[in-house]
Amino acid sequence: MKIKFFIPIILLCLAACQNALSPGDSEPNQILSMEEQAQLNLIKFFDLLNSGKYEEVVPLYGGSYEVLQSYNPTVDPNNKVDLLQSACEINGFMCLKVDQVERLKKPSTNEFIYQVTFINPAGNLFELGPCCGATEEEMPPVSQFEIRVTCSENHSCQVLDLPPYVP
Repeated sequence: MKIKFFIPIILLCLAACQNALSPGDSEPNQILSMEEQAQLNLIKFFDLLNSGKYEEVVPLYGGSYEVLQSYNPTVDPNNKVDLLQSACEINGFMCLKVDQVERLKKPSTNEFIYQVTFINPAGNLFELGPCCGATEEEMPPVSQFEIRVTCSENHSCQVLDLPPYVP
């Protein structure tokens, strides 16, 4: 009986130790492999976007801000927090919680490509339907999205892709 009680506590302690280092810390994460850290940061990235914690998202995003800058010409192009907030709250990017993550490819030692599904606000699987007058036959719904993550030598991992976009 005592063992059953201690297993959740040990798992909780391991999670707390892992979370003690943020993605921007200079010390490598000794608990997780690079792939595990990449997947964890991917999930954290989308959870933080979904929660509106844009300042905490900035260190987890290593992709281009160019499209966000073009969608938001009145926002300072160097203000990454406001650009991410506009993406989620104004521009149509679907900042949803992750449902499932599966690694598809590992193009290099420090890059991973994941297939990700998301949960919509109603708690169902998110599907991106046909766009711009197309039918489902012409443009079948999509529920799986490829998301790239890259990591540095010290296991600091960043997501390279923005959330799915609904025009």
